[in-house]
Amino acid sequence: MTPIPAEVLDALDDAAATHGSGEIVVRGLAASARIYLYDKKIAWISCDAVKRRLGDVLCDETGLRREDLGAVLKECQNTRKAFGETLVSWGLVDEDGLRRSLLKHNAHHIAGIARMEGPLRALFVPLSRSYSNKYVFGLDELVDAMPHELDGSLLVATDNTPAFTEAEISQAREHIPHCAALAVIDLNGPRLLGVSPGDALNIEERTSLVEAVSDYLRSGAISRLEAKYGPGVEASTSSMDRLVSIGADSCTIIQRAHKHRGQVFVAVCKDYSNLGLVISMSQAELEKLDGLHG
Repeated sequence: MTPIPAEVLDALDDAAATHGSGEIVVRGLAASARIYLYDKKIAWISCDAVKRRLGDVLCDETGLRREDLGAVLKECQNTRKAFGETLVSWGLVDEDGLRRSLLKHNAHHIAGIARMEGPLRALFVPLSRSYSNKYVFGLDELVDAMPHELDGSLLVATDNTPAFTEAEISQAREHIPHCAALAVIDLNGPRLLGVSPGDALNIEERTSLVEAVSDYLRSGAISRLEAKYGPGVEASTSSMDRLVSIGADSCTIIQRAHKHRGQVFVAVCKDYSNLGLVISMSQAELEKLDGLHG
């Protein structure tokens, strides 16, 4: 029996029955992934829950030096040449070594998909892309190459960002006036670490929230945040440690954690009469939550 989630298998069937080339976008509660297809075979997989990348595999499998890897990446950025083919044309890796490394990379990342927390959503998007037939794989070949277990060193590190318990998040939410939902997001994935109450956000809302907050904090894309959570964005400091987005009947408060680097807290408050009280109480409670496990 295949370990691949049924939702992903259905999307692969959709791809095989139609265009055969494109990408499958997979979203779960705390992670997302993309599977790139060419002529009904798998060319590339990227799962954000898996830390190890192709460059790491190439260095381990073929003896490629990090400085050579950097030089090839720079060349590809400047010329738009294919990464793998450039490695081969420069004589740094032979075709067998490249295919072996791609197989191992994709096998690790499809194993990451198999570990994703559900419910999952998988959507096939037809696209016209070209890959070399030498470096594409059937699903069975990848499943056979999957590691039985993913070593912790291959996964996105979470040791420095411990998840808060449901009780701790719930207690903080209960002390914030009119707080309908409180979420903790780890930007290293990015992924949702916890939300209270557990049924406050459906899968689409959780994915949308993680993406919008991650985009804002990584690139300052305030406009996208406004589009999702309302106008009136106001930053408390020039470093954007806290942001308040005010909508028609709700406000969303995003606050960086200081003791747990890489984490942010998101409080959604509704039907309030005193915005100042909501903001001040949320700041106090979120700072208190941040102090746990520190």
